[in-house]
Amino acid sequence: MIIVEGMDNTGKTTLVTLLAKEFNLRVRKTPQEYITDPVKLLDWTNAELEYVDNVASIYDRFPLISEEVYGPIIRGSNVFQGRPEFQGWADKHSALIIYCRPSLERILDFKDREQMTGVLTHAKGLISEYDRVIYLYRLQGCGVVLYNYTHFDAYQRARSAVEQHLSR
Repeated sequence: MIIVEGMDNTGKTTLVTLLAKEFNLRVRKTPQEYITDPVKLLDWTNAELEYVDNVASIYDRFPLISEEVYGPIIRGSNVFQGRPEFQGWADKHSALIIYCRPSLERILDFKDREQMTGVLTHAKGLISEYDRVIYLYRLQGCGVVLYNYTHFDAYQRARSAVEQHLSR
């Protein structure tokens, strides 16, 4: 299970596209209409956790991470909080998390790109929360790779991590 995570405007989709093409991975993304529907989001996530072990996939965000960041800040709650069936999911599915994290200035340079409601208002808080959540995954022993597209060797480092992960 390969997950590319990070705040809006951090290079996730570009990285997912490149890695998917190079490694012949199926790109998976939460359907937009499920993000604000807790029942559909829970059902979709459960189905994906069953699916992921059977197909080489790369996720452009995964709800068990992104909801932990966006849910409380944007919607006031995390639909997965307090649900024991999701504890230890990253370890169980051998998740490799690639955290897209360029500089704060780069992230906040949204230009005229449309953003989900609340993202612009809460951008600094979302970035801070992403940093905290990813740090906790790293502390739990999850494979976490930092990706900053402004660094010359960023893609090569992400690529190497994916190659190593897939060879297990």
